[in-house]
Amino acid sequence: MRIFLFFLLVTKIFPDCKPVENFIIKNSLVRPLVLSDYCKPVAGFWISTNSEILQTSEELVVEWRLHPIWVWERTSHWSLKKQKRFFNSFDSMMILKNGTHWEIKNKPWLPKTNRCSYLTKTQEIVNKWDISLTLQEKIVLEQQRAIWCEYSERFE
Repeated sequence: MRIFLFFLLVTKIFPDCKPVENFIIKNSLVRPLVLSDYCKPVAGFWISTNSEILQTSEELVVEWRLHPIWVWERTSHWSLKKQKRFFNSFDSMMILKNGTHWEIKNKPWLPKTNRCSYLTKTQEIVNKWDISLTLQEKIVLEQQRAIWCEYSERFE
């Protein structure tokens, strides 16, 4: 008995695939090679949040921009439907190189590069989804954006 694997070059999002798989497919800079039966992107061209070039799906991992526990603490009053929409929304996800782990231990995680863009996107998500920040969190986010956005503008 022979087993044939069919590959597709895709440009669209598949309704039967998981949001993370669709996020990977959508964010490839070229049409990715996808296992048709499993919605699994196999090869493509991705750039991680840290500006690393990734060419196979094994090289990348999709994480949420905002730590799920941190989000839950601020959004537990949301309906289950709204929580699901947030965690499945493409704007709340980011691509990292596999093996890159980010944890929040009394300080926010920042990528090695593109910090201004990352912080700006974080602020956009907080505003779009109306996630409440403490006064201290607002101050830290504003200070970090001021530092890194001014720094990146100086050297562009």
